[in-house]
Amino acid sequence: MIVNPFGGQIYHFTQISSTMDIAKDNLSAGNLFIADYQTQGRGRVRQRQWQSEKNKNLLFTLVLSLPDLQKSPVSLLAALALRRALFAYSIHAQIKWPNDVLVNNAKIAGILAEIYQDYILLGIGINVNQTDFSHVEKEITSMRLLLGKDCHLDELLSQFLQELCALVHHQQDWNKEMNEHLWARDQVVDYYIDIHHQKKISGKIICVQSDGALQIMSEQGLEVLYSAEN
Repeated sequence: MIVNPFGGQIYHFTQISSTMDIAKDNLSAGNLFIADYQTQGRGRVRQRQWQSEKNKNLLFTLVLSLPDLQKSPVSLLAALALRRALFAYSIHAQIKWPNDVLVNNAKIAGILAEIYQDYILLGIGINVNQTDFSHVEKEITSMRLLLGKDCHLDELLSQFLQELCALVHHQQDWNKEMNEHLWARDQVVDYYIDIHHQKKISGKIICVQSDGALQIMSEQGLEVLYSAEN
């Protein structure tokens, strides 16, 4: 049984286009939309699809109130909440700014936060029990691959929601914890800073600011990135 500490309704679908799309038709803070399979799941970059086997992973969207969280880095709070939830399974994850969760440099989850009307739609895909990722070019992992056994989807989702609810309501210490688990900190990373992936900047990752922006040290000096892709 899924426990939703945000107090909204829980909608569970066997198959839909995407939980992000269906959430727009049922806007109410706290509502949770879960799919066993998505035909048009997508990542942060529009042309990237999120591909997942049926009934193997967690695919969901949580609706949050924009006025309550307008100045909060929601996608990073979600990444940190997931890192905490995974730690309960003895999985040590890192947060790759701006929206991925990695284990041993392999992606285990992706996060997409979109503003729609007076709400934030928080869409998340977590690789749980899938083991075949041969169709994906990037390095991918799952809880099943890491632990050698299947994990209960509802238990993981409930754990994540509890951690996120705690972070949303008590944000004082999130930034310190975030930087302790920031992927590639003190390493030089290339980032694309335009949607067409034509303009690139390279620099050593310094930290994530309290507003969610990323500080890097490039050849030109200190740079602050508010949106970019690696």
